[in-house]
Amino acid sequence: MLVKHLQILFEIRRKPQSIVEVKHFKASEFQTYLLIIGPILFHHILEEEEYTHFIRLSTAIRMLCAASITDNDIATGAALLESFCEDMSFYYAGILTKHLIYIFFDIEILTPQNS
Repeated sequence: MLVKHLQILFEIRRKPQSIVEVKHFKASEFQTYLLIIGPILFHHILEEEEYTHFIRLSTAIRMLCAASITDNDIATGAALLESFCEDMSFYYAGILTKHLIYIFFDIEILTPQNS
């Protein structure tokens, strides 16, 4: 248990600011909220549907950023991103994020093929 706790602390590169300071976040703070703090913090703040929507993005990005990634991880991550993007207009009117689903194409191209 302590090892997992230390690993999470190691992954946080910058002390996160309060979420109300989101306009001033650096990329590492967005990463911290998306991958580490958000899944825990937002569980009791967001409505269930909103939380599930957030978790789709968080899980997809975590899978696609893994040091070791399989073809199945790429396919699952792509499906999660596509689902996230399809529901964006429902949660965030006027925001276009369809380009997020193309992340997995870059990962497929840049990841060595498993034999």
